[in-house]
Amino acid sequence: MRPTIVSFPFLLGTLLFFWTTIALGTNSNIDECAPYENLFEQVSCYAAAAKTINDLAPCYRAVHEGVRYQCFAIFAEHSASPDICHKIPSKTDEHRSLIDVCLSDVALKAHNPNICESISTSGLRDSCYFKIAKELGKYALCEKINDDGLKSVCTGKPVIVE
Repeated sequence: MRPTIVSFPFLLGTLLFFWTTIALGTNSNIDECAPYENLFEQVSCYAAAAKTINDLAPCYRAVHEGVRYQCFAIFAEHSASPDICHKIPSKTDEHRSLIDVCLSDVALKAHNPNICESISTSGLRDSCYFKIAKELGKYALCEKINDDGLKSVCTGKPVIVE
């Protein structure tokens, strides 16, 4: 009897399948997120599944687009990936705000002030720079803040009002 030779990619794929099944239970467990009447519970459920397998796929299973996009934002922050924030379409002002909040959360997690530059809402962009400046002690970032009051708080220099 000849021994069976199993290729490494096949073995790796099989192990990944079983790990995913154990981590999530079965694929039907992801489907358990949909019956939640509370949309916040749905978001939490899909986002937890995405984090567990470190993949955005469970977020795509959400039927309600608001749940799907919130899931994207949570997973983007978890994985520190601004590209995932941009998967949220900017169809409405609310969508654009979610993208901006997502980018701010990712920038803070990644300690990357360059991500703040792509935030279109000036108040959120300023807040992004402020948070990173304070967290990292990089006060030169305060100069990128447009709001004089927030810039003053960031730099510690008083604003002179004429």
